[in-house]
Parts: sequence; structure tokens; C-alpha cells
Amino acid sequence: MATLEYTLRLRLERMAENLLSDPAHVQLIETLDAAVDLARSLPLEVNLAKIQNMCYDFAQTAYRDSLEKAQAGDENSKAWVDHFCTLAEKLSLHIA
Repeated sequence: MATLEYTLRLRLERMAENLLSDPAHVQLIETLDAAVDLARSLPLEVNLAKIQNMCYDFAQTAYRDSLEKAQAGDENSKAWVDHFCTLAEKLSLHIA
């Protein structure tokens, strides 16, 4: 089980790092959101601390930019914000 947790954790971290390189990409945030949901549904504990830290950084940067665009009517940004808020909730992050 430790090998599965390690492999899954590394894959999730890689997904989050890809999002760092292109933070406005809706498909990347959607995929990460779905992957975290899957990881949390498994009967093993996956260490998501690094993902939480990265998402906290997104909350301070990309989230704020996307939220402004979403409020201005940009549909792509609205989808990104929705997925990010769902992901943040799954990671127990409070987004103000």
C-alpha cells in the first residue's frame, strides 16, 4: 500500500506542478480536482500536504486573477474558479 500511496502522491504533485506552469488552464485544474477526489475515495491515506501548499499559493495568485475575470463574465474563468473552489474544499482550504 505504501508504494501505491507514493506513486499516487507523486502523480498528484506532478499534476499540481503542471498547473503552476499554466495556472489558467481549465483542463489542468479540472483533472487535478478529479484526481484528488479519486485519491480521497481510496481506502488508503494519501499525503496531500504538498498539493495543499500549492493550492494555497494558487489562492493568492491565479484564483484572484480568475475570479476577477469570472466576475467580468469570462466563462473559461468561471469554470476554473468553480473547479478550484471544489478542489480547495476537498483539501480543507478556506478561500476568502
